[in-house]
Amino acid sequence: MIKTLISYDDQDYTLGAYFQKSYEELTSRIKNPKIAPNYLDGSMCTFDGVRDGINANNSDKFVFVAFSHGDEDCLQTSSESYVDSTNCPSFKSSLFYSTACSCSSKLGPELIENGCYSFIGYRDTVLIHPDYHNDFIDCEIHAIVEFFNTEITIGEAYKSMHDKYDETVLRLVSGSIVDTLIASTLVGNQSLLTILGNKDLILSDLDTD
Repeated sequence: MIKTLISYDDQDYTLGAYFQKSYEELTSRIKNPKIAPNYLDGSMCTFDGVRDGINANNSDKFVFVAFSHGDEDCLQTSSESYVDSTNCPSFKSSLFYSTACSCSSKLGPELIENGCYSFIGYRDTVLIHPDYHNDFIDCEIHAIVEFFNTEITIGEAYKSMHDKYDETVLRLVSGSIVDTLIASTLVGNQSLLTILGNKDLILSDLDTD
């Protein structure tokens, strides 16, 4: 089995519905029966919730996916951090995947230094548009969906994510003026994508069987 922990801050007053939809879209697209997802909703996005969620996996290898706000050195809710330097060692031997703003700037490198296998995230502020949630979510979760459902490397999944951004941008620029403006926002988000650590990681490397 591939132990998987997904956090989504559905209690955030600005983007809670977006984070929840991201979680729902990801889980609906997982076709691999070996994936065993657990979740942390907004009420559990705390240091204690993360600790308990990781312990519940009962494995030294797992995948962590985060749909929440973030900063350079943390993942956070509106009231507190729930992943930062204090619990980075808990993510040793994991694949860490986050759509949060800025967290690949300092948090990502610190996770890798503490033994995290691979990290995908954004190195600055990510923008979204409320009328185009589907397009933004499709791009943001593309790499982890591909990684879960195939045996490609995380590096190849990351490249495929860039291809998904390119495909979405090309479709939008052929539409209205508003579509073209949204396409430029997606291009900006794409430019912030970062992958750190082992780019040759494959799903079977995380198998606990």
